[in-house]
Parts: sequence; C-alpha cells; structure tokens
Amino acid sequence: MRQKRLLCGFVIIFGMFICTSLESFAKESDDALKHCKLASEHIAKGELDAAIDEYKKALGLNANLVEAHYNLANIYYNEAHESLDKPMLKRALNEYKETIRCDPQHAEAHNMLCHLYIHEGNPEQAIEEGKAALDINLNMDRFHANLARAYIANNAYNKAIKELILAVSLDTRYHWAHLLKGHAHYFNKEFDKALEAYDVALSIELNNPYDILWKYLSLERSKGSDDAKKFLDNVGAGLKPAPTPGKEKQSSSTETWGYDLVHHYSGKLSQDDLIARASDPWKKCDAYFYIGSLKLLKGDIQSAKQNFLKCNETNAMCSSEYVGANIELKNLELNQDKVN
Repeated sequence: MRQKRLLCGFVIIFGMFICTSLESFAKESDDALKHCKLASEHIAKGELDAAIDEYKKALGLNANLVEAHYNLANIYYNEAHESLDKPMLKRALNEYKETIRCDPQHAEAHNMLCHLYIHEGNPEQAIEEGKAALDINLNMDRFHANLARAYIANNAYNKAIKELILAVSLDTRYHWAHLLKGHAHYFNKEFDKALEAYDVALSIELNNPYDILWKYLSLERSKGSDDAKKFLDNVGAGLKPAPTPGKEKQSSSTETWGYDLVHHYSGKLSQDDLIARASDPWKKCDAYFYIGSLKLLKGDIQSAKQNFLKCNETNAMCSSEYVGANIELKNLELNQDKVN
C-alpha cells in the first residue's frame, strides 16, 4: 500500500514536472518567435546589426528555430557578398547548415549551400547540395541554374547544359539560364551554340552589357573579327555613353559598370581607366577577365595570362568571369605543353 502511495506521488510529481517543462518550453518558443518578429522589423528599417542580435536571442531560447537560422544566414550572406568577406561567408554557410540540421527538407538552404560552396571553390560539394535541393523540389528553375553553375565550375559542361535546358523548360524567359547556357557552350568551345544562347539572352534583356561582351567573344572565335566588330558597332548606338573626360577614373556604379566594359572593347575607355573604375572584387574580376580575353584574341599571350592571374587573385569564385579566367589559364598551359 505504501509502495502504491509512493508510486502515485511520483507519478503526480513527474506529471507536474512534465507540465511545467512544457509550459516553460512553450513560453520560450513564444518569446523566441517574438525576437524573430522584432528582427524582421529591424530588417525592414535596414538595421541589420539589431536584427542579428534579435535572431541570436531567439536561438538562445530555441536552438532549433529554422526561421532564425535561415534568416540569419541570409543576412550574413548579403553582408558578405559584395566585399567577399570570408569570415562572414563562413558564418552564413554554418547557419545554412544549422537550418538543414533543424529541417533536412529545407530546399532553399540546400540551394544556398550550393551557391556558397561555389564561393569557396568547392564545386564537388556544391554539386551535392544542388542535387539535394532538386531532390526536394524538382520544379524550381533557380535550383537547376545554380546546379549548372556548380557543374560549369567543375568543367562538366554537358551536365550543366542538361540542367539549363530543364531550367528554361520551366521558364522560357529565364535570362540567367540562357546566359549560363551560352557560357557552358563557350567553355566547351561550341561557339556557334554559345551564340544562339546569347542571342536568346539578348532578346530577353536588350542591350545587357554582359550578353554583348560574351556574344562579341563568341563571334571573334566563331565568325572572325569583322563580324565581331560590326556587331559591336551596331549595338554601340543603344548603350549608355562612355564616361565624360575627367571622370574616367571615378568608381563605376553597378548600373554603369557593365557598359564601361563594353566601352573598353569599343576603344572608348582605356585599360588603365577601366581598372581604376573597378571599385570592388567583382568589378576587378570582370575587368581583368575581359582585358585578358581581348589580349588573347590579339595574340598577346603573356599579357592575357597576367590578367587572368589577376582575375584569379580577386577570389570572386562564383563569377562566370573567374571561372572563365581559370579555364583560359588551363588552356594556355595545355597549349604550352604541346609546344614543349
């Protein structure tokens, strides 16, 4: 009888403990969500440091809160992207991993990990994450395009093209997918097919400067200098004007930078002035790649190689131009080996 009373007492106490624990957990979860709400309000005001603090408070109360991990990762990524701040990119990567730990079916987190592994120069791991995202959601055109970027970075051009065909089947006017498809064909030395893809890209975004540059390079390698020059002369009339005298060395804005590259190809902006206007690693990567590509077309192998190496030093690893510079360097080494 005494044992029964003791057992009943234990059950009552244990039951009270469970209830108290559940109530405490529920309160902590509610408080964590309140911190997430405050973080969203700070983001809307552009107060990112305050938003980070709120997400960290939320995770201190509930370490498995998917929303907090994912949004914190996005802040870290957006803060680090332009400057290529490696420690901040690492924080973003870790938070996306935590998101997946809490929710293995979080397709967007897998997709962002694919992107970040390209940033880190790890295309093999990027491919795995890209596949994981598509295993969860096969009908997301962005996921196919991102996986294609990982394949291109790993020199698997035919696999990239297959993914990009799937991407444009989901959205025929997906400009980025057509541009990447052009790159895959270009790096695979299928210049006529590259031209077709760049023409589609240009039909979607008329006078996009990067489409113009890649089409010019493809024309040079496919049709010859006369056709390439004629194309550049024809599109020149529709472009934003070159920098006015005295302003050539001012930093270029995001809106004008691509046109600065085209003006360099047209002979309206010198190499030195173009480099002076490249104000961040991404623009420097662009400048050195396109200068190197032009030198290569003119047969100045040594200058081309120097510019491709400088492009490599920017560490803008998920840029198509960075990938292109490394491919051209490998091609130059192979050609040198054949000569030797």
